[in-house]
Amino acid sequence: LKVAVEAGNGMGGPIMRQVSKAVPELEWSFSHDRADGTFPHIVPNPLEEEYQQFLTDFVRRSGADVGIIMDGDGDRVLLSDENGELIPSPAVAALIGERLRNKLGPDARIAHNLACSWVVADRLGDRDRVDSGGPTAITPVGYGKIKRIMHHDRSIAMGAEHSGHYIFRDFWRADSGVMAGLQMLELAAELKARRQTLSEILQPLREKYIQSGEINFALPAGRSFQDTAAKAVEKFADRAQRIFVSTADGCKRVESYPPADVEMSVPDVRLEADDWWFCMRPSGTEAREGVICRLYVEAFGDRELMESRRDELVDLVGPEYRM
Repeated sequence: LKVAVEAGNGMGGPIMRQVSKAVPELEWSFSHDRADGTFPHIVPNPLEEEYQQFLTDFVRRSGADVGIIMDGDGDRVLLSDENGELIPSPAVAALIGERLRNKLGPDARIAHNLACSWVVADRLGDRDRVDSGGPTAITPVGYGKIKRIMHHDRSIAMGAEHSGHYIFRDFWRADSGVMAGLQMLELAAELKARRQTLSEILQPLREKYIQSGEINFALPAGRSFQDTAAKAVEKFADRAQRIFVSTADGCKRVESYPPADVEMSVPDVRLEADDWWFCMRPSGTEAREGVICRLYVEAFGDRELMESRRDELVDLVGPEYRM
């Protein structure tokens, strides 16, 4: 198996160098693997398109079977297939979740946050039971919140964030890009032995789960995020099958937004129709005079539907505020 590691001068470089010494059976290639906190080439944020392109180019140059990029401190990871095409983090969560269940047993539950694709619930559980003890559990956005939930619920073997955080129960409920990356390398090696590729097993998922990616808006000072989200929910309320909000101890299903009888911890909301959903939330990490609003849209097997709903929501928020 050929592995390409684009470290972006973060801690992923030295860490994965140690892994390569422990697993010399694989053929390793490294790019920008010397740790340098000034980040002379690029800030290693796996969600940035420019950094993702670093990995795509490196995988294609090296002829690797799988590619890995990590953030500066190595707790987030993003992977690509042999073509350099990025693997959405929820798809990684679904694939790792299957492996954990095979090792730990069918009762091992997998948690995913409010902004994650349906691929996790569909592949590992039941969309309609994510808030009621089903095989998968929906959680608020924020890996610190997922960790706290996992401390109280030992049945959850792994928690996943759309941003590339993966938290493992049997790794002291800590998040580790390295642990997640190793699980995916194990899968890629098994596929290679069977003369299969990552792109082959990912193709059905890519065709079913059509995602918009994260769309950001800089709302002007004085404009309420909650009012904006409420208008979005109201617009599609007649098509809603499920509406979820974040509370202090998890996610709750509600009938309206903002809910009259549920105290929200943050104003995040997710509305699911039959074959598409959207999530809207304010940034919890970026601050400015106005609020940064993050939007995610996904449709099941229908790109035109995703693009139509995405465009409607962008128009509702205000395309002039798009970042």
